[in-house]
Amino acid sequence: MSYIIVFDPNQSHLGGNIRGGDPSTWCPEVWDYLIDKFSPKTLCDVGCGEGHLINYMQKKGIAVTGIDGLIDNMYNAPIPVRDKIIIHDYRNKQPNVLFYDLIVSCEFVEHVEEIYCLNYLDQFKECKILAFTHAMPYQPGHHHVNCRDDNYWIACMKALHFEFLPEETENVRALAKNTYWNTTLIFKNNKI
Repeated sequence: MSYIIVFDPNQSHLGGNIRGGDPSTWCPEVWDYLIDKFSPKTLCDVGCGEGHLINYMQKKGIAVTGIDGLIDNMYNAPIPVRDKIIIHDYRNKQPNVLFYDLIVSCEFVEHVEEIYCLNYLDQFKECKILAFTHAMPYQPGHHHVNCRDDNYWIACMKALHFEFLPEETENVRALAKNTYWNTTLIFKNNKI
């Protein structure tokens, strides 16, 4: 099976997702676990691509927002969530720092150069619970420019007053075999 990776040819750092959805990012078992464990009423997906996760979560009764840099992804999103997607390039400051019960991000952080991390970390700080995946060092992929191990991301989030939740992280990873969610890290915001 061949996949089409979409990106902006003039700004290749935007995009990198698969047209129609990436089977390696589709993991309802993880999403249902997050719902059951944390009971979010509001959710933001940072780097939402075509919005498949927010479409799933909206069907579960959660108020959703997606943020992505590639405008084509918004146009290719399921109709019920197209107006829930904010187009933003994280090379710039975050325009939409709102508070959410849960922020998720799959296959995103490794695509943003380290010098711009604070731009999306400002959004990550605005939640009760944060769950995100990351690419491991040297993991290939389109515009993989910040591939780090667990310890790097745990230290980043600790500096922002987040508590790492190892049991919840392991539970999600056990559900996420053969998907990108198998590198998930889960944190609780201790400033709340």
